[in-house]
Amino acid sequence: MSQKVNARSALQVALLAWLQPLRKLIAETDTNYPEPVHIGHALYSIASFRASRGRKCNWVETLVLSFLCYGNGGTVFNDLVQGRINSVFTHDKVAKYWLACTALVYYSPSDILYKMLNTPKHLFRFSCRMMDSIDCATTLASVIDSIGSRHPGNPIAPFLVGMALFKGGHTFRYIDARCRLAPCEMPLKEVDGGIRNALIFTTVYLLLRMRNNKSVSKFWMTLFYMFGEACQEFFDYDITKLLYTTIYKTTKSTAECVLSCREQTVYEV
Repeated sequence: MSQKVNARSALQVALLAWLQPLRKLIAETDTNYPEPVHIGHALYSIASFRASRGRKCNWVETLVLSFLCYGNGGTVFNDLVQGRINSVFTHDKVAKYWLACTALVYYSPSDILYKMLNTPKHLFRFSCRMMDSIDCATTLASVIDSIGSRHPGNPIAPFLVGMALFKGGHTFRYIDARCRLAPCEMPLKEVDGGIRNALIFTTVYLLLRMRNNKSVSKFWMTLFYMFGEACQEFFDYDITKLLYTTIYKTTKSTAECVLSCREQTVYEV
């Protein structure tokens, strides 16, 4: 028995030691915008924009639309609905890094950078996607904590800011498509990945915050988010879709059962 306990403790220590650099990087987002996260997020987002629009846009369209539609549309939309100034104006490096990363994605020698970013399961693409995941998850945690501290009596507010964050980019893509007379679905027409992410990861973070501090909660929620993105990258499997479908069906069947029992009780009376 003692050997099993010792082995389990050793495994926990090894796991924590392996995760320590990641934990330190995530914790740094509380006070700073770490370069690996900043650059990885920018490169992955700009490459996603180029993959969807090609090289047809002029340089102004490329800079603005990549930022709004794939990069920071969620934070811009969230800041708009809350009446705040976006970090592209207030942060020293956001605009500079976006300009530099756009140049790299579009004009690297032999287009090597874009080819790596556009190749599924490529190590460089995966690394940038994981940095993008850290950016998304830590931003979600920050906006939830911010709205919670300012409006602690509104339990729906965290879900609203989460929805604004995850559907902001889709909203700007919809506006862009309508301006170009291109087909595009309404942002809230279907329960897509953005809505599922907003609901599930907001719920996960709020549950974690009930028993842990901000740092621990942010770390585990971010780790869960990264796991989901890794599953999509390597196995093309969306774990949030499975979770949402399971929870939705369970809730629906439970509600129908309760209503059925209540109707039967009323009928018998």
